[in-house]
Amino acid sequence: MYQRILVPIDTSTTSHVVLEEVKRMVNGLHAKVCLVTVIDTSQFATSPDELFHELQLKEDQRLRDERREIIWRFLEDCVSDLRVPGIEVETKLVEKFGGKISNAILDEATHWGADLLIMGTHGREGLSHALMGSVAEGVIRHAQIPVLLVNVASDDEYG
Repeated sequence: MYQRILVPIDTSTTSHVVLEEVKRMVNGLHAKVCLVTVIDTSQFATSPDELFHELQLKEDQRLRDERREIIWRFLEDCVSDLRVPGIEVETKLVEKFGGKISNAILDEATHWGADLLIMGTHGREGLSHALMGSVAEGVIRHAQIPVLLVNVASDDEYG
């Protein structure tokens, strides 16, 4: 059975759906779960120069620190939600500058020694998928371990 399960999540409400599925899956197992959130710090760039040279301005640092604090609180809440006998839960915040989030997730899965990835997908199709892309698709395409996708699409997303 799976012993090391990596669960990439973000602060969206859809992550709670994924966590409920993880909770059902790991109940009764003796496994380690690592909840990982990836932040692309290039989103804080305020100019092309900063984007290309990774300059650090005080205001940008304040925004990064606030975002980190929000994410750490979110991860702590998720750990509380996942408390199941026999399950050890770790958290990890991965920061990267540019590049694909799916690559950061796969790198962390390798580094942590995961034998299963469980993540959410919105199940977008057509133009929405083309515009938004899919982190889950990137993970599936290059994963060297099994990936379980939890479809968290709601009816109101398409209506």
